[in-house]
Amino acid sequence: MKRDGFWQASSQVLKACEIGTIEGSMTVQSFLDCTYVLRKELNSQQISIIYDYLSLIVHVVDINGEDLRKACNYDYSDYEDAVQTAVAESLEVDYIVTRNPKDFKNEILFITPVELIKKLYDKG
Repeated sequence: MKRDGFWQASSQVLKACEIGTIEGSMTVQSFLDCTYVLRKELNSQQISIIYDYLSLIVHVVDINGEDLRKACNYDYSDYEDAVQTAVAESLEVDYIVTRNPKDFKNEILFITPVELIKKLYDKG
């Protein structure tokens, strides 16, 4: 949706997934959250096109009962963040890419889109 200060780096992260520089995953919950925002400005057909594109460049992963149970035991103020962490742990990802790394805890390394792009492309 091109939110100021966020969309450029996020777009570059998706491009890195598209060209195979990195492998990306997105939970079903993340897609639901995105759809909630997208529905404010796009119709169902437009959202379907976005989903088709995203599913070609990132893995859309399920959330299972074990992830939900595990998330209940995390000391997070936001349960959805805890669920994202539980899924990321089960997938053994390198990073969770988020605009809000301060909202997350645990041993998974959280990184902003800007930080990830710098890590991928800065030579210095």
